[in-house]
Parts: sequence; C-alpha cells; structure tokens
Amino acid sequence: MVLLWSYLKTCHKPPPGSHDFPLKILAHPGESHLPFQPFGNTARLLSSYNIQKAILSAIGITWENGAINSSPEETCIKEMAVKKSMEKYLLADSSKFSSVSLPTYCNVKDLTGIITDQKPDSDFCDYAAKHHVSLIIAG
Repeated sequence: MVLLWSYLKTCHKPPPGSHDFPLKILAHPGESHLPFQPFGNTARLLSSYNIQKAILSAIGITWENGAINSSPEETCIKEMAVKKSMEKYLLADSSKFSSVSLPTYCNVKDLTGIITDQKPDSDFCDYAAKHHVSLIIAG
C-alpha cells in the first residue's frame, strides 16, 4: 500500500496500525502554509500519478455545491486527487452535511461513495442514488 501524505504535521510519524502491513508513505516537498501546511508541489506531482482509491475529507458537503474545503492550496490537491483517482470516497461526519463555504473541490456525482455516521436528509439521499453514489453509514 502506498499512502500519499501532503501535510507537514502528520507525515513525520506513521499512521496507527501501519506496522501490520507493508506501507510506503510519500510526502512531497514544497512550500507549506499555516495552519494546514500542505506541501506546495503536491497537486502538480499528483498529476502524474494513477490513484486507485482516494479517501478525502471536507469541511462541508451539499448536493447542490458538492464537497467544500477551507484552503485554496488544499483544494488544488483534492481536485487533482479526484481527477486522477479511479474510486473517490468522501469521509464526512453528519455535522458536515448542509454546511456551505468556499471553495468546492468536487461534485457529489463525481464520488464513488460517502462514508458518514448518520443517514443524510432525503433530498441528499435521492440525489446520491440518482447519481449512483453509495452512502456508507458507519457505526
């Protein structure tokens, strides 16, 4: 398994459980910005990768606006990850639904699935079903 890590604060130590299987972590160099600290060249470097599965986060998600992010730098990275990935999953707890901000990095219909803790409202569920986006309720 290869993980692409784009954050300075987390790339210095392996994720929990990573000693149980072979793992290679790629942390791209570049300029970092507080408070999120994504490495500046990550989006450009991602453009040459073939990604099987991306698991992404968002600060908000609506069926009208899609997955929303807080940082322009991080948005560029996530846009490229979505573009280059065969499967795209959004990991978002129920507090993120119906939360709107700028900028959007992908539409809900571009996702393979959404992993969350509670079933979203019926309008969101209908939109997801219409566009063949799986809703995975954890817990």
